[in-house]
Amino acid sequence: MMFASRHLFSNMLLSEADLISAMDKNKIGTDATMHAHIDTILQRKYAERDHNGRMRPTQLGMALVQAYAALDLQLWKPFLRAQMEKDLNDVAAGLKNKEQMCAMARLELLRVPVNAISDVKAVAAARKALAIKGMVPV
Repeated sequence: MMFASRHLFSNMLLSEADLISAMDKNKIGTDATMHAHIDTILQRKYAERDHNGRMRPTQLGMALVQAYAALDLQLWKPFLRAQMEKDLNDVAAGLKNKEQMCAMARLELLRVPVNAISDVKAVAAARKALAIKGMVPV
């Protein structure tokens, strides 16, 4: 399966305002936290701003998505964060039980190491891709 190259993303790059609009549309974060989410992405070097101020994925960001895809994890998809935000709001409004919400979140997150352990070949391929890009030691 061929994955993202910088060229593939060139028509999909978003300005920070576009990204905030997309986050708002997908109900990710609040007005008070959206900029912090973007700052975290930039600080972790998953993306960078290009000369036009648009957000561009870095090699690390693309490799992370490739690794998630190799493990059949959807951790980069906005619906997961949106669901978590909805669940937290439901707990705050008394519509959901905190323990239930935490248990469901744990189940989803526990899939990560289980998938990684059960698909050693995919983990090895993802690690090799990162090593080729100089992002992990060989």
